[in-house]
Amino acid sequence: MQQSVSELNEKVAARPTLESDLRTLADERANAKAENQALVVKMNELKERIERLSEVEGVNCPLCSQPSVDMTAPACCKELQDSGKEKGDTFRKNHKSSKIAKPAIRNWKRASDPC
Repeated sequence: MQQSVSELNEKVAARPTLESDLRTLADERANAKAENQALVVKMNELKERIERLSEVEGVNCPLCSQPSVDMTAPACCKELQDSGKEKGDTFRKNHKSSKIAKPAIRNWKRASDPC
């Protein structure tokens, strides 16, 4: 009986720290999800720009309205693809951390329950 009371007292004492950790983890997860939603929009915009740019032949660039030069379009596409890859890498990192955080939040909620 005394051991059970001691265990409960330890859980109660640890609760504020667990709650703070839980809030931090939940905030990080929410921020990652929000950033991913914005990244999807930006990546789709980049994809559209790359598609439009790849269609350019001997006309003004649809992105900057300057005369298109055969060497400019591939360079622009490369820049846009690199930017898209960077955004995709960030998206995957956020997605992974969000997936890891979900069970951790669940476990911490269970651990903070004194009963």
